[in-house]
Amino acid sequence: MKKAKIVILFLIAFAFLTAGCGVKIIPKTEQEGIIDAKHNIITKEKNGLRITARSMDWRFDPYFLDEYFTPIFFIIKNDTDQKVAVSYKNFMAFDDQGNQYNAIPPANVNDMLLAREYSPFYPYYPYYPYTETIIMREKEGTYTTFGLGIPFFYSYRRSFSNIALYALPEGEIHPHAQVRGFVYFTRADQYGRELKIKLKIDGIEQEFEFILKK
Repeated sequence: MKKAKIVILFLIAFAFLTAGCGVKIIPKTEQEGIIDAKHNIITKEKNGLRITARSMDWRFDPYFLDEYFTPIFFIIKNDTDQKVAVSYKNFMAFDDQGNQYNAIPPANVNDMLLAREYSPFYPYYPYYPYTETIIMREKEGTYTTFGLGIPFFYSYRRSFSNIALYALPEGEIHPHAQVRGFVYFTRADQYGRELKIKLKIDGIEQEFEFILKK
């Protein structure tokens, strides 16, 4: 019995250690720009537009976002004397197998995750694991026992607010100002060995190259 308990504890510890050990998206060193491989950062500048891309940076709820999407953090600094416009349609990713991945607006990311993760009933518990949830109160009559004598509460799932809060804002960047935030691509780390992100802002084009380490 003691040996069995040790084995179970080992398996649990192993599961925790291996959790999240998915694909690593790291900067390719053989490219122009300033490369900070330790922090997964690529910075490039052209015609007064300085752009920084950082991978492996999502540390927020929902924790499972990178199972369905590839979030890349951007800082865009406009050092010109004119306004420049940023739109998600200007971001595109390609792997070395020829697969194309589009940037998805935060609201769409939120809706798709909610549709996939929704569960209409669950036993009473103060917080539904890993989600932002409001539990309807018993006095509102929003529960059922299914004849089991245990209350199962209807739940209302709120939006994953972090997706919008930490997203790169679309719109104009004024002269000598900057914006920052995540751009969410359809999951782009499953098939290839390399990933290239292309963006074009007011005619200025840049490419950021990453290795998909599996």
